[in-house]
Amino acid sequence: MQAIAIQLCSQIRVPSSIFATQLHWHTDCKNIGVNLHLLRLTPALALLACAAPSAPQSSNVIGPPASPPQLPVDISGGEYAAAPLMTADGWKIRFTHVYVHVRAAKLQADPEKFAENGADVWEDLSVAPGPFLVDLVRQGERKGHAGGTSRELLVFKGLSKKENAPLDPGTRYGFSFGFELAGNRPSLRRECDSESESDCKEIESQKWATLFVGEAERREGCHDDHVAFLDVPKKVHFRLGFKEFQHNLNCENLLLPAVDGHHSRGVSPGTDIRAEATYLVHQLFHAADGNAGRPRFDAFAAAAKQHGHGSATEPLVSEDLRGFAYAPVVLNGASLPERTCGGGAVTPLALSTSQNAIDGTLPPSDLYEYTALRQATAGRMNGNGECGAHSEASHTK
Repeated sequence: MQAIAIQLCSQIRVPSSIFATQLHWHTDCKNIGVNLHLLRLTPALALLACAAPSAPQSSNVIGPPASPPQLPVDISGGEYAAAPLMTADGWKIRFTHVYVHVRAAKLQADPEKFAENGADVWEDLSVAPGPFLVDLVRQGERKGHAGGTSRELLVFKGLSKKENAPLDPGTRYGFSFGFELAGNRPSLRRECDSESESDCKEIESQKWATLFVGEAERREGCHDDHVAFLDVPKKVHFRLGFKEFQHNLNCENLLLPAVDGHHSRGVSPGTDIRAEATYLVHQLFHAADGNAGRPRFDAFAAAAKQHGHGSATEPLVSEDLRGFAYAPVVLNGASLPERTCGGGAVTPLALSTSQNAIDGTLPPSDLYEYTALRQATAGRMNGNGECGAHSEASHTK
């Protein structure tokens, strides 16, 4: 009878255990003999188990478990993390490394809930604490939402604050992420190779949240004959590290429809859905002139000249920016005019009072404070989705 049962079962999908809550199916009848032996099924019961036809399963038949929904999170530095940045005042900037120390990526409840004064009022549902020391110049496998490339940073596989309950594809979760000072905790991911190991050790010893490494070179034909620019160096190497950082809270999602000029916040898990933590590296050099935030570099070059820095062996460092006025820029006792390439006029750089410093003072006291503000507020979602900001930075003057 057992042989007959096996013969009848040929090419019929048979459960390996009729007592399992999640059934695993076999089409090889050799497995039936093993299961008969292990479960001590009678040949008659084996026949009953094989009685179901091989037609498609109905909705009430238990089959292989569906994969639970997940939400991958990518990270990207935007278009200029790996491509040259052309500034309004005639500089070509290339980053060789942009390190960020990412922590506390979160999924939160009620993304449309209103918060005043940048407070974090949303309930945490899942937290990936990190930290992750990431070099944004490294190429990724996908196109970034703000240009450049993106690559996977982490994957949310459940709600860690709700006993790892599964993600709900029908729920839109608020998305937040932030940075922290390196060295506070060991990094779960540390993108350092033999070439960049010294950078990572410097980041950890200095407890920086971000470090920008690169060089800027003056282009020809941008008011170079103006007497004020004769003493400005033509090439500046820089290593600018910062401890100031902010949390990017409940970010807008530019992939969702806009209502009254604002995009909805948060993200729902689903097939081919990814959230991108975008860090716009070019914001480091956004100008203080209120001119649509166009990047400029003359002030940094003037600071390098004043301190005798800017070479490959003695680059411009963030400490050189302290005490140096960001507007107007003064070099050798004279104000450095603003210049705009492409036929624009050379005019004095006017002081902008529209920018708040991290500690709330107005305006920033020097080029360091202004630049620290720019880099600390560069976090976005899916390209340029604005985020709420909550500062945990302390000035270290």
